[in-house]
Amino acid sequence: MINDISTHSLSMWLKSKTDDEFVVVPREFCVLVVSFLERQVAPEHLLFNSQNVLGQLEEIKRYL
Repeated sequence: MINDISTHSLSMWLKSKTDDEFVVVPREFCVLVVSFLERQVAPEHLLFNSQNVLGQLEEIKRYL
């Protein structure tokens, strides 16, 4: 909570102003999700190109 504004209140306000398209989540959650996905990428996985996924995850990490 920052100056009596909670993350939840901010998230609900943002959703109301953007037609429910955005939510506020803690940065650490995003970092953990990216870390989890990096561990799941295997070169032999047939559903996606692992190099593309790793490249996209690197872009996300730069943004975070």
